[in-house]
Amino acid sequence: MNNIEYIDSAELGTLIEAHLNAKSQGASLKLCHLRSKLQEVLQITRLATVFQVCNTEAGAVASFSV
Repeated sequence: MNNIEYIDSAELGTLIEAHLNAKSQGASLKLCHLRSKLQEVLQITRLATVFQVCNTEAGAVASFSV
């Protein structure tokens, strides 16, 4: 997500769909390298409670083994 500077409702919908598809298959979707604007959007839309956000890709990968 490092290169994402802007996200609209359609893109949020795509993230939600990816999350639901992963969850239905017993997997999970984790986000990393979020810029402050995207973090703010997730907070405002209350999607911060849906997605696990990690600071780094290594942190995201490591969190799968916990």
